[in-house]
Amino acid sequence: MVCPTLWLSFFVAQAFLPVWLYAQPSDYDRGVALFQKGDHAAAVPYLRRAAEAHPQDAQAWKALGKASEAEREFRGVMVLARNADAQPGVALGLFLVRQGRFEEAIAQFDEVLKRFPSSSDAHLHLGRALLELGRLESAIPHLERAVALDAGSPQAHLLLAKAYVRSGRPAEAQPHFDVAAKSAQ
Repeated sequence: MVCPTLWLSFFVAQAFLPVWLYAQPSDYDRGVALFQKGDHAAAVPYLRRAAEAHPQDAQAWKALGKASEAEREFRGVMVLARNADAQPGVALGLFLVRQGRFEEAIAQFDEVLKRFPSSSDAHLHLGRALLELGRLESAIPHLERAVALDAGSPQAHLLLAKAYVRSGRPAEAQPHFDVAAKSAQ
């Protein structure tokens, strides 16, 4: 004879199992969600696990390939606009930053600045990438240049203030925090 409590547990588990299975996102779902948010570096391990777990499922392999496809498209635009506009190069650098490929991003921003030394966006994002890697003394001149080129950019002021604070120069940071805060109002 089966214990009534055991039967009850079985029926409860059976009823909630489908809910639990669908409530827990799969590696594929997590990977796609992260990719759509622009966090490609975080998406790739989930998509790779999904593809390896179900090698016959083309969806995971396709999603995994989208990051490479996007990079190829960026690089193609770069060739076309190499000397005409800084923005495609800056966009490629940002793409690399989002993937956590900071060294490649820094090289990309440097390349843009060789052709467009007055690109405030290139200075800003190069400074940010250097700041992320803890290279404060290299980041600060680029962030200062970004502020000089676009004094109305709260983002440039905020990043410069952070760099000053991290390098032990809080007095220099305060005016930039003030500008960033005033812009947010």
